[in-house]
Amino acid sequence: MSRQLRCAVSALALAVALAVTTAPAQAAGYPDAPCGTVTAADSTLAAQLNPTLTGTLAAAMTANRVSCAQTILSTVRARGLSDQAAVIAVDTAITASELDPALLNGTSAGLYQQADTAGTQTQRLDPAWSTGTFLDAMLATYPNSMWQTMAVGDVCSGVQHYPFPGPCNAQAADAQLIINALNGQAGTTPPPSPAANNANTVHLVNITPDGGLHFTEGDYAAGSWAGWNDLGVGGVKAVTSAATGSVNRIFIIGGDNNIYENDGDYAAGTWSGWQRLAGAPQVTSIAASSFGSRVHLDVVETDGRLYNSDKDFPGGQWNGFSLVGGSNLVKVASASTANNVNHIFALDAGNRLWEVDANYAAGTWGNLADAAGGFQGIDVTAAAYGDTVHLDAIDTNGTLFNTEGDYDKGTWNGWSAVNGATGLKHVTSATSSVTDVNHIFAVSSSNSLIEIDADYNARSWNSWAQPAGGANSIGATASFTH
Repeated sequence: MSRQLRCAVSALALAVALAVTTAPAQAAGYPDAPCGTVTAADSTLAAQLNPTLTGTLAAAMTANRVSCAQTILSTVRARGLSDQAAVIAVDTAITASELDPALLNGTSAGLYQQADTAGTQTQRLDPAWSTGTFLDAMLATYPNSMWQTMAVGDVCSGVQHYPFPGPCNAQAADAQLIINALNGQAGTTPPPSPAANNANTVHLVNITPDGGLHFTEGDYAAGSWAGWNDLGVGGVKAVTSAATGSVNRIFIIGGDNNIYENDGDYAAGTWSGWQRLAGAPQVTSIAASSFGSRVHLDVVETDGRLYNSDKDFPGGQWNGFSLVGGSNLVKVASASTANNVNHIFALDAGNRLWEVDANYAAGTWGNLADAAGGFQGIDVTAAAYGDTVHLDAIDTNGTLFNTEGDYDKGTWNGWSAVNGATGLKHVTSATSSVTDVNHIFAVSSSNSLIEIDADYNARSWNSWAQPAGGANSIGATASFTH
């Protein structure tokens, strides 16, 4: 078996040749070279990554390879591209050379095994130059930011002209973990503040248009917001969260459609760090809710069907993803009521809103049926207070509608338009367990993150405003710890 897939960048105006051989399944026995200065922090990060990687570099991450991933990330950012481009480039470099910038294989050379038609051997062995050439090819092959929304492995194989994406797909999850770890290494994420661990403070997590992830806290008792902080991850497609006690558990869909988790413990003031959810499928939409110490994770897999998994924290294991049903689903939301029933709402490709309930007290599941008397929409969110679900959804015209389901009585009170904002794209919500104020966050037509609150004690709504000083957004999640 030869050492790697030997390949070259080729796209449109770039006259770069390609050859393909077979990649090794494990890189532990092969030497590697650095990409510039190697630091003690690189060695530490390599040791942290080794137990988590599952592809070619499983148990084979080195300080040299970390330095090369850092060079790729720096080159991507110097070009003004999002971290999704870095994930793609690292995926490609693992597939082509196992992150070895000095690899020579026939006439191919460097991180991406570019052929001699790409440039001189000196150029191709330069990590920054070869990464820039790869990015040129990626942008030419997938113009208009197509690469931002495609699967990482598909972009890698398309740029490299592999006959099929399998080799790239096998390294995509590790590439995401490496970029996540590098972002965490930068030390830009402050620890969770114990002062924010109360029922009047919301934890708001926002996806920026470049796929970055940031968080802030809103203290509703004090009427103040903290500043936005980077959560050290890129290429994020979707985000959800659920709290168990003092821990806010954040789940994202990465650029490779895999699920990643990072837990913020607001009592201890620590982050768990980003980890891929072992055994989880690739998904397109995700929702989390909690009851006590158990988290219910509901996802739409790439086949358009709904699946569910549960985990008891701390110390438990995910119990596997079981098929719930549905077809052509595109969005999912959920909320758990006080009677230990998880209410799951899903939108299909035809904009029809569905509901299915999992009664964990009785150990039974219901059947998918029209939700809340029927609705046609593009996004949905749910939050619970006692046995009541506050259900908010955006219709096909971009208007927010609201209804409440009283599961103790078995009634819905009908859909009502929430005025003051049009052209909405996304929505999420969170209700404090003690105040019964539903805080609704939406993405406007101009990608601004806005908020409106429904106070069910005072029976009043406030006006739309920008939380935390405002932010650009393509999606968000909110939750309360205690």
